[in-house]
Parts: sequence; structure tokens; C-alpha cells
Amino acid sequence: MSDTAPVLLVHGLASSFEHNWKVPGWVDLLEAEGREMIGVDLPGHGPHPADPATTDPIDVIADAISGYDQVDAVGFSMGAQLLLRLAGREPQRFAKLITIGVGNGVVDPDAGSGIRADRFLDETSEDAVSQLFLRMLKSAGNDAASVRGFLDYGRQHPGGRAQVERIACPTLVLIGDKDFAAPADKLAAAIPGAALVTLRGVDHFSAVNDFACLDAALRFLAE
Repeated sequence: MSDTAPVLLVHGLASSFEHNWKVPGWVDLLEAEGREMIGVDLPGHGPHPADPATTDPIDVIADAISGYDQVDAVGFSMGAQLLLRLAGREPQRFAKLITIGVGNGVVDPDAGSGIRADRFLDETSEDAVSQLFLRMLKSAGNDAASVRGFLDYGRQHPGGRAQVERIACPTLVLIGDKDFAAPADKLAAAIPGAALVTLRGVDHFSAVNDFACLDAALRFLAE
């Protein structure tokens, strides 16, 4: 079933379904393979953002796939973290799972990059990562206050550690060796049967545009 299952795509922080998946060509390539696309915009993101103060992003993702027996799912960065939480909570809903741009910090807080998510959108910061997130926010057409509200909701309603050991579907962990979230070996080891692919010369922001990343994901989904 998996090679014909609908594909759920969940974008990263400050991006959108359009910006994260349509512009780099993921949607066109998957549709060319006959796949139905399920796109979501997280609260505070996209052209018609749900109120991030009152909307649980996990509920948004779960609602998007409520009409399907199972889906394949691909998540980038924050979207991947949310997918891991949902796949751990409701493993029966996923046939295959791909995470991009998340690493060991998901399962081991001490292994994190030390980069705080609440600093990503700090306009006063000269940090290069913060400036890249702000640039992405603007290019995606998002409202900065709404995206900050999304981060505020996450701090007020912490999800806790992803229950990755409960994930039951084949899983592919993709991470660039230049990504601030790298490495991802402990994350992959914690997910039963997961495969890890490290993308050489790829940083966090270039991952979804990288040919090797896209090729690995498409091959995995077609298996």
C-alpha cells in the first residue's frame, strides 16, 4: 500500500506548505508518481494562519489525515519533530515516515545544538541562524508576530520527548552533516528499524533543495 499511499508534507518553522514543498519541486515530483498530496500549514504560518494561541499543531496534522487509513509522511525541522510526536502517539496512522533536519536533540536534550528556538526570530540578533530564519519567514510571506505566537504556544504547552520507540513504520532519518541539528545517530537508533542517511556538505536550510535529499526520500517512498 505504501507506494500508492497519500503523502503528508509538514513544513518547518517560519515556512509554509507552498514555500517548503511546492517551490523546491517536491509536490510536482510526487504527483508525477501518482501520489495524492496532503499539505498543511502549521498555526501561525501560511496565507490563512490558524490562531497559534489556541490551535494545537498536532491536532492540525492529525485532522489533515483523519480521512485516511494510513499515510506516508515527510517532515522538515519543526514539522519533523511534530510528526515524530504524532507517529509515537498514533503509530497505526503511518505507513512510512521521513524526517529531515532533526537530530539527537529530539531524544537527548543534552545532545542538542544549544540553539534556542525562541531566538530564531530575534530581529535584534546578529546570529546567522536567526537571520536565515527571518529571511525565510519573509520569503514565505509569513507574519512575524504569528510565527512567534506559534513558538509561544509550544513553550506554554510542551509536548515532552517524542515517544519514538513506539513508532512502528519504516522510517528514514535525513540530516546534513553541516546542519546545526546534526548528528542524528541517536535519534535513528531510538526509532525501531530506522535508516539514517547523512547528506554531505548540506546545512539545515539547504536540505529540502538538495538533490541527494530528494532522491533518497523518493527512493524510500517508492520501496
